[in-house]
Amino acid sequence: MHESLPAFDAWVRSWELAAGRRFSPPLRRLFHESWKKRRRALSGARVPPVSLPQSMQELESRLFSLAGERMVHEPLVSVLMHADHSASRVLHDHGRALRDPVEDFFTRRGNSELRDFLSQNEWEAVVSAFLSWAGGDDEASYVEALDAVDDAPPERGAELRAWLAEHEVEEALQHPLALVAPLAPTFRARDKALRSPSSTIADGLGGILPGRLGNDLQAAARSYLAWVAGRRKLDARREQLWQRVPDSPRVAAAVDRIRGVLDALRDRGVAPLPLPAAETEVEVDPRELLVRMSFSHPHGYGGHGEAWISLVERTDERARASLDSDKVQERRHPERLGVLTERVLDALHDPDDRLHDELRVLLEKPRWDRLLAELEREVQPDAGPPPPFEEGERLVWRIARTEGEPTVEAAIQKRRKRGGWTKGRVTEARELPYQPGLDVRDRRVAEALVSPGRFAPGRGGLGAVFEALIGHPRVIFTETSQRPVRVKRGQVSVSLVERDEATWIRFRLQDEVFEPHEMAAARVEPRHAIFLDEASSVVTVVDLPDSVLAMAEACARWETGLPADADDTLLKLLYRLPPSVGVELPPRLRGAPRDPDQRPVLRLEPLPGGGLRVTVAMRPLPGGAVQPPGEGPTQIVGLDGSERVHTVRDLPAERRLAEQVGIALGLDAGESDGPHTVRLDEPEDALELLHRMREQPDLATVEWPEDQTPWRVVGSAGFGNLKVRSKKLTDWFALEGEAELDEGKVRLAQIMAALREGRRYVKLGKGRFARIEDDLRTRLNAAQDVVFEEAGELGVSGAAIGELEAILPEDRFEADAEWLETKKRLEAASELHPEVPEGLRADLRSYQREGITWLERVASWASGACLADDMGLGKTLQALALALERQSDGPTLVVCPTSLSDNWRKECERFSPTLRPRIYRGPDRGTMVSTFAPGDLVITSYDILLRDIDALREVHFALTVFDEAHALKNPEAARTKAARQLDAGFRLALTGTPLENHLGELWSLYSILVPGLLGPWKHFRARFAIPIERDNDLAKRERLRELLRPFLLRRTKAQVAPELPPRTEVVRSIELSDDERALYEAERRQALEQLAAKAEDPKKRFAVLGALTRLRRLACHPTLVHPESRVSSSKLTELMELAADLRREGHRSLVFSQFTTHLAIVRRALEAKGWEVLYLDGSTPAAKRGELVDRWQRGEAPFFLISLKAGGTGLNLTAADTVIHLDPWWNPAVEDQASDRTHRIGQDKPVTVVRLVSQGTIEEAVMQLHEQKRELARGILEGAETNAKLSVDDLLELLEG
Repeated sequence: MHESLPAFDAWVRSWELAAGRRFSPPLRRLFHESWKKRRRALSGARVPPVSLPQSMQELESRLFSLAGERMVHEPLVSVLMHADHSASRVLHDHGRALRDPVEDFFTRRGNSELRDFLSQNEWEAVVSAFLSWAGGDDEASYVEALDAVDDAPPERGAELRAWLAEHEVEEALQHPLALVAPLAPTFRARDKALRSPSSTIADGLGGILPGRLGNDLQAAARSYLAWVAGRRKLDARREQLWQRVPDSPRVAAAVDRIRGVLDALRDRGVAPLPLPAAETEVEVDPRELLVRMSFSHPHGYGGHGEAWISLVERTDERARASLDSDKVQERRHPERLGVLTERVLDALHDPDDRLHDELRVLLEKPRWDRLLAELEREVQPDAGPPPPFEEGERLVWRIARTEGEPTVEAAIQKRRKRGGWTKGRVTEARELPYQPGLDVRDRRVAEALVSPGRFAPGRGGLGAVFEALIGHPRVIFTETSQRPVRVKRGQVSVSLVERDEATWIRFRLQDEVFEPHEMAAARVEPRHAIFLDEASSVVTVVDLPDSVLAMAEACARWETGLPADADDTLLKLLYRLPPSVGVELPPRLRGAPRDPDQRPVLRLEPLPGGGLRVTVAMRPLPGGAVQPPGEGPTQIVGLDGSERVHTVRDLPAERRLAEQVGIALGLDAGESDGPHTVRLDEPEDALELLHRMREQPDLATVEWPEDQTPWRVVGSAGFGNLKVRSKKLTDWFALEGEAELDEGKVRLAQIMAALREGRRYVKLGKGRFARIEDDLRTRLNAAQDVVFEEAGELGVSGAAIGELEAILPEDRFEADAEWLETKKRLEAASELHPEVPEGLRADLRSYQREGITWLERVASWASGACLADDMGLGKTLQALALALERQSDGPTLVVCPTSLSDNWRKECERFSPTLRPRIYRGPDRGTMVSTFAPGDLVITSYDILLRDIDALREVHFALTVFDEAHALKNPEAARTKAARQLDAGFRLALTGTPLENHLGELWSLYSILVPGLLGPWKHFRARFAIPIERDNDLAKRERLRELLRPFLLRRTKAQVAPELPPRTEVVRSIELSDDERALYEAERRQALEQLAAKAEDPKKRFAVLGALTRLRRLACHPTLVHPESRVSSSKLTELMELAADLRREGHRSLVFSQFTTHLAIVRRALEAKGWEVLYLDGSTPAAKRGELVDRWQRGEAPFFLISLKAGGTGLNLTAADTVIHLDPWWNPAVEDQASDRTHRIGQDKPVTVVRLVSQGTIEEAVMQLHEQKRELARGILEGAETNAKLSVDDLLELLEG
């Protein structure tokens, strides 16, 4: 393959010569992108042999099933982008012209036998190229979208100015010329652009330089103008695209983080940068969860480098250390990072983006799944190291004296046949640390032995060697090889002995006294002394401080005692010895006896991460040195001022006291960090220790390092010292407050922030903290569901004041006048007993009266509510009653789908004739706004609301009704944002399905109805969406239901309309014929084979969904997938038999399908019988819809064929008594809505719902999923469990059957 740009240019130029024309820049970029892909991965891109077509006819059939009409419309040159060298040569030799359609290649004479003339490798390359093309892997790159304009900028002035005006980029002429540098075709042109700071794009186009350099700058300037125009289009597209909120919480979280990155770059002044296509290729690293963009400009612009962005929160040290702007790293030029960030956001928002599915699959994987995958990849079976020695051998450490100094050497002993071990042969210790299978204790000794020591050149530091030998089971003396030696630790004391009217300095080790020269001779390095007792087979290792060694060497050199006159000086020297060294004095020198201070000392040292290192010690004498509890010298001497004093420690008592202090303060929860020392790494644990010490001040003495500010818990925040105040803002109340402490105060916002992060302590200043009392923490944690943070302030919706007052004691809360007024209206609402409005002309059912009472009560104090009654229970009638009640306060606005506008007008004229229905639409609607008056019922659509929001938001509506309010389930949709801007006294949502897929839909709806009730999205997501949807938190689910209960009324037909005729659900299972089964299984196996080859394909999810759709079509009728098929449909046969029975018995049937092509087949079959059929789908005009409904209700036909989505809402078809669903849809709520077109109030006949399901197909699996889908809504509205979204693996399981 080509390895350089010149090679690529030569390669593509050969194809231009073959085509007889120069390729356009976009086409050349497509060639370049494909060339790079093939260069990286062509060797692994062969078609698996199991699915390799073996003839041109088979290949053509496979291509038609994958690409369809693309074979007729796309040129052969588009296949070349997927071809390697051998496949390119074949296509060139056997294709008539590269611009001819792909189909012509197969119909050209002689090509039908092409397989016979090609080698196996050539055939595989050709098949690979065609199938790769048919798989759609040639989408336009990001850069193409960036500079995609219909025409390039002209060269001449007038034409250029017209082009600039057409694309609205005239201002780009004044941009600095330096911006064209990345697009310059040569190094000289790039360098000239960068060195012309005062020049503009207009200068570059005007030819500031003659010759080729000027031409290169003009070309770069025109490319830059094309980029600016394309960028303008792209920005407009993004404005719409990025408003979409991903339905996946994990994808939404990634979008939030990456948007923060882009905002940070913009704040730094990083502007968009035009880059050549070669510099904008991105790749996804699934292992590290990164998206990377490498760049290497052919002219050296920016050199070589890489930008990358992490898709998820990172906790590893490497990621944290490299992050400057929220999980992002840039090595050169932040503009490239901006390009990468925008590219990733495009992919996350756009389902059609080539990276979207790959990124989504990666993000959907939970952290434990990624951990498990890495463990499976990295952790391999370990056969274990080979044994270091032969069987019957062992490694021992031999101790000897060499010239009076102890030495250590390694030896290998062999077991004797009669028992015991040989003396052993010495082995080279240098290689032992690297010996596989070596015991850890032996490795420690070997490492110490081979480390260079100051006192043993060429050998180990013997002090460290003997330290490693302490407690080792295989130590011997060289001369007594059969007897094990015990190596132990000893402690030295300085003992003053009186003899011959002088005081002599001696040294004691356990019960043995040593002369100074013996102590000096025993040292093997500055810190250790080694004593060998070969008679007892004991070696004692003593930690020998420098001061003791110096004392021993001085005494050995002078060999004299000290007179009484030297007592004071001698004692001062002894006080300088380390605490670990004991001092034994004769009675006359001990001084006055003192009782030892048995109060433990806690020595606290702050850790970098916010924790504490805690050491428990004893200070037997005031002002003296600290000692480890229960260890060290028994007798301690010191000075009390100028008086000599001594004490005798009770070591067992010290150990007991230290243990009691550890238990009382909870030190056992820390991690051991040495003798009598623990680490409390968590700041909260460290502060809890300080709190316990504050409550038990006599338990221990606390000491901090002199250079550290001591930490203090200065008080606790509780209900006894907390005050809270309210302040009314636009849509919610701000909360302020503080708790007074012994030293200062802590603000309510600080307390709530700490609780949100799970902390019990609030930092007030340097080293000062306040504790949140348990009772306050419990109550305020309950308030976290309704108290949110917005614009740096704590807030609560007026609709939640009852919740908050139930949590806070009345004497702790200072409410403002608006709060009290809201509370008063809330209390009055509970006593309100409204009557049905006089202008309502309807016989109300009892539940409808209750619904009207509920609406009037909630409208008397709250800003909005949702009426979520089952379809057909009269939500429109109840809304009209509320409009009548509020008509004197102003006009009412009804926003509904366009198809329901006339229905609202008719219902208003029928049930509330005193209201004036006015349909707000048409070209003259602008003049209507100023005429809106009390008593008007203004009816409009969601589309017109969006277009006319500037005018409509200036009108105060007494009531706004959102019918089919699930249209507002996307919080980032423009229509949802428009709905939030309306000025309404009360907002009412009508929908039978307020929650279909995820909780974000519910939040979106209530952000309009009751702003602030559920808090901002970030608050709601953390408090409810993630715990309920991901963790199945039943307590959170119940808490959300409690919050919504006052503002959500839902009744089902079974609850409130027992007189409604019964509705019977029937599933008719249909057995496929042998031919159908063969077709279905062949399609299923082929899909599985193709998907197996897409194991790492980022589009795998779409591929799976496409395969499932084809199987669902096959389960309905073979011709829906294979138009030429002559195999009959068992489902159609069953339907025709059912239809004949229903017609004969006088039934009238609604027939639903999601496939209009399926309905067309059914329509032809019914009409062929001479039966009258009505038909409605999404293309039916609104006016004709009403006409079709009227004809149906008049009884003009026995069958009404309706597409599922077009007829699922807004139709009243009670003349039917049978509903037939030809094919099950993924979301059962859509089917239920369709069935309720006839099973609703006004129906006087039993209704039968028949579902036709093909046996052993994907349809049976979809039916099993129906109940799981219904649980999501029940989980919040009725209290059942929730379910998770289907993953790619779940979909594959459906496909595999």
